[in-house]
Amino acid sequence: MFAAKKTDHQIAEALNARCLRSGTGQPFSRLLVRHIRKTYGIESWYERLRRDGWRTLTEAAKDLGLYRCTAQRFALEGVVRAVRANDKGEILVAPLTEVPPIAHPGKRCLQRSVFDPRQR
Repeated sequence: MFAAKKTDHQIAEALNARCLRSGTGQPFSRLLVRHIRKTYGIESWYERLRRDGWRTLTEAAKDLGLYRCTAQRFALEGVVRAVRANDKGEILVAPLTEVPPIAHPGKRCLQRSVFDPRQR
């Protein structure tokens, strides 16, 4: 699975790094990779994560009872498991399997429990 955890842009960079070219001899671009994916019915990493239950920041914030900006801060600081899943930079949050984090107004990030990235 070459493209299992890559965006279209990352796939294009990897193909170009291998000196591969399209059928017309052009280097790969994210748009060309997206066109190939759509033509052959290959789902993107974003679509696969959504199918597996990952939530957008807005959905995750609603589920956790937080503001969207707080959910985004939790994602960026590692309080919840999250990834940038497409070329637009949209963040998807993993389904919560444990007690959801709570916002602590005024509490420093260093004093919160942090998601361990080795668990991915």
